[in-house]
Amino acid sequence: MSVRTSGGLSKRLIRGGVLLALVVAAAAFAVRPSDLELLPSGERARIERNFFGLHIHRAESEANWPSVFFGSWRLWDAYVTWARLQPARGEWDFSKLDHHVERAGRAGIDVLMPLGMTPQWASARPDEWSAYGPGQAAEPASLDDWRRYVSTVASRYKGRIQTYELWNEVTEKMFWSGTPERMVELACAAKEVLSAIDPSIRLVAPSGTGIDRRLGWIRTFLDAGGARCVDVLSYHLYLGPNPPEHMVRDLLKLRADLKAAGYDKLPLWNTESGYWFTSTVDRTAQKWSADERRYAIDDATAAAFMPRMMLLERALGFERHYWYAWDNDKMGLIDTQTRSKKPIADVYERLATLLLRSSLDACTREGDRFWRCDLTMADGRPAVAVWVGGAAGASMAFSSPWNAQVTRFDTGRLDSVKQGESLQIDGNVRLFIKN
Repeated sequence: MSVRTSGGLSKRLIRGGVLLALVVAAAAFAVRPSDLELLPSGERARIERNFFGLHIHRAESEANWPSVFFGSWRLWDAYVTWARLQPARGEWDFSKLDHHVERAGRAGIDVLMPLGMTPQWASARPDEWSAYGPGQAAEPASLDDWRRYVSTVASRYKGRIQTYELWNEVTEKMFWSGTPERMVELACAAKEVLSAIDPSIRLVAPSGTGIDRRLGWIRTFLDAGGARCVDVLSYHLYLGPNPPEHMVRDLLKLRADLKAAGYDKLPLWNTESGYWFTSTVDRTAQKWSADERRYAIDDATAAAFMPRMMLLERALGFERHYWYAWDNDKMGLIDTQTRSKKPIADVYERLATLLLRSSLDACTREGDRFWRCDLTMADGRPAVAVWVGGAAGASMAFSSPWNAQVTRFDTGRLDSVKQGESLQIDGNVRLFIKN
């Protein structure tokens, strides 16, 4: 994880027979129909089980296992890096990883296993500082040590771990101090080893972080030869305190760039992101530094941002989202001392429960801040999710296109509305499902 960041309608709009009247903070704006479309025309984005991913720090405690539905688990900050698995040459400790893989198997959870963080004894720069210990951000001095590590892990968990990920946040010196060319070398060696053990294993490309010039890392890696050795692309969509809509323009440009270069057939995953937020049940307030507080939002804002972020990134082509983290002290879905759920945990559960096996059919911005995503639910019923983007404080009146049930994700409140009936909406996503 990295904490760096990137950097009224007084008129009415008729769209598909639906009357929209937008009133934003008592101000008036001009309306433009569908001025930003996230899904290419004719495409649909299915929301599958594995889209709902988590990180878990202390999964060895059964009481700490998530009490919400999720489909995939990335084992970052789960204490299973290379340096922990092989603390010395010829010495292995699989106790935690054995537990995690067995626990995930019992729950039917897909495991994403990160590869990397070089042990000091194997490091090309053993005394160099890194976020996790001396030498761990450097590449291994010997490619043979790397191959042996990848082979040992993949052989032990053959048939149980089908997806591996190369390194973590390589745009940050605290995690990776090598060159793109060395990372390509590691990727291709790992791919060769994994394919020999099980050709169905997928290798996820190394992730970057930051919605800014660091997005260019993806092309740098692929153009340097990485494209021939990975099966999935990844990036960490950390936004600091910014609302989810902050990422849309840059990710549309990224998608267009990848398509122009011929890389658009590679799936795209968000393998880590979340928000730093304070909470009414948070007992760590006294531990926050002044710098950390610059990035923090409150729990009500986090609960509003989560559905918006996941809907937007799925519409932008991201097939998985791994939330960081279930039991993190300052970004977690639970209070780590009492294990009581924070409001955002219930939001996550509602998202997974309602959206599983649905599909996004369109996702657009209309006017300055009105967002609409059209869906087909798992049972075939049409639905629409609507909200007002940007910072808090805006509201609008939305006329229901059908007789519908309306769910507010942040509170779980369920309303019934008749076709044409108007409801006031704001930054909290409301899902209208046709009766």
